[in-house]
Amino acid sequence: MFLKNKKNQLFIVTGLVILCICAFFAIKQQKYIPTQNNKQLKITFVIDAGHGGVDGGASGADGTLEKDLTLTIANKTTAIMKLFYCNVVQTRDSDMSIHNPSATTISAKKISDIKNRVKLVNDTENPVLISIHMNALAGNATQFGPMVFYSRHNEESKTMAQAASNHLFKIQRSTRQHKISAVPKSVYFLNHVSCPAILIECGFLSTPNNLRLLKENGYQNDLSAAIALTALSTQV
Repeated sequence: MFLKNKKNQLFIVTGLVILCICAFFAIKQQKYIPTQNNKQLKITFVIDAGHGGVDGGASGADGTLEKDLTLTIANKTTAIMKLFYCNVVQTRDSDMSIHNPSATTISAKKISDIKNRVKLVNDTENPVLISIHMNALAGNATQFGPMVFYSRHNEESKTMAQAASNHLFKIQRSTRQHKISAVPKSVYFLNHVSCPAILIECGFLSTPNNLRLLKENGYQNDLSAAIALTALSTQV
């Protein structure tokens, strides 16, 4: 047990050292977006915890809800990024839906919620969106590991998606790395924001081994660090 803890501590310390190095260069470069008049404006990262409130998202066989895991990882990711002075906003930081009060049915609340997330991103100055989700495939208990999707609207999104996939692959417990893909046209959120944007499916709730891992605090920390590292190390 002592040896195991010692290894874990070494891994965590090593990870923090890497984050600090990346953060140094990120802060030094100040995460600026060049503009036509040569002025530079600082990026604001929008961290989106998928689903929430009346919308539980996907679920595992044991009743674990996607909305709870995405919130945990989004909050951890935000905390890490703020340690390194990133500008960060969250679409939600608790179990809530950001629908309009006029929405009364579950369907109306979901539609209103996603449109308000789009508005939040598009109203943010110089945003970069990272949306966090969980995967599930009915009748398939073999799929494992993170998948990353990117907005079709700019090359910066694809570059960021590849960086995220590389960082996530280093911490996952599988030898397979899923290829990055353009987000399906059916995904309203990423297809209606105008900024660089990626969607990360952290793993499969439908696969028992992956579900167990996603519920572990240590693995959640690893996922959050990998996502934060993507933001710290990617220039868009």
